[in-house]
Amino acid sequence: MVLAACNKEGRALQYASDPLKDDREVVIAACNEDGMALQYASALRADQDIVMVAVAQNRYVLHYASPELQEKFSGDRLVAYVTEQLM
Repeated sequence: MVLAACNKEGRALQYASDPLKDDREVVIAACNEDGMALQYASALRADQDIVMVAVAQNRYVLHYASPELQEKFSGDRLVAYVTEQLM
């Protein structure tokens, strides 16, 4: 039920239980629908794949990522990484 809700409205993740906020499938679905859902994820903010899904929807959500990923992708590094992945 939560997965279906997150597929339709990513920010529905904010109402999910804590275990579901750690569920990779649920968080990816939410971030794929709305990158801002990353702010409601918990430990998965440090998951590079999930952060990239969220950033693909909204580049401004990078500040919700873990400090390590924020540093890794700060400035032009995010553009370089995305460009490299697309090639």
